[in-house]
Amino acid sequence: YTRALRVPMLLIWVATFGGALHAPCTAYYLTALGASPTDIGNMGMLIGLGELLMAPLYGWVLDKVSPFHAIVATGGFCTIGCIVRGATPNLAGAYVGAGLIGLGAANLWTVVLTYVSSVLPASRRSAVVAGFSLQILVLNIVGKAAYTPCVYALAAAGVDDDLSRWRVMMCTCPLFCVFGWVALPLCGRAVPRGPL
Repeated sequence: YTRALRVPMLLIWVATFGGALHAPCTAYYLTALGASPTDIGNMGMLIGLGELLMAPLYGWVLDKVSPFHAIVATGGFCTIGCIVRGATPNLAGAYVGAGLIGLGAANLWTVVLTYVSSVLPASRRSAVVAGFSLQILVLNIVGKAAYTPCVYALAAAGVDDDLSRWRVMMCTCPLFCVFGWVALPLCGRAVPRGPL
């Protein structure tokens, strides 16, 4: 099972850490772009709505097409959305980024967990779900804890204003996702390209 699970789990680990690394400044960053509290709530709703509407489609892709394609699609949308949101100069771009993130985002974690659970014997599934959840929790804590040293390092490197530091931190998320996303087609040959 190790080869079949190695790259999808690597993608989850790096995506979780990368997402947690910028989480402490996301609201500040969006506010600096001109977002009101309502805008921030609307973007969160847009992400959640996309996750809800796309979940059945990704379930169908897992069952009928392949786990590989489902993982690539969810990771790709999340990556592109984070790039758009992190690089945008205005609020409209932040909305577009949120919409793209919603097409992947949480569904990436669900798709990988479903794939991992389906590959392992039924007797190990409860342990897998518990272990998966624990790993996500720990990586979220570690990623958020790494935020402050990263911001201090940016300030020491001469990134003087808050918006620039927040933008750099927002743009770290897609770097982690791109690493895992590129690793999947290059190193994830054990992930099925057809229905399970």
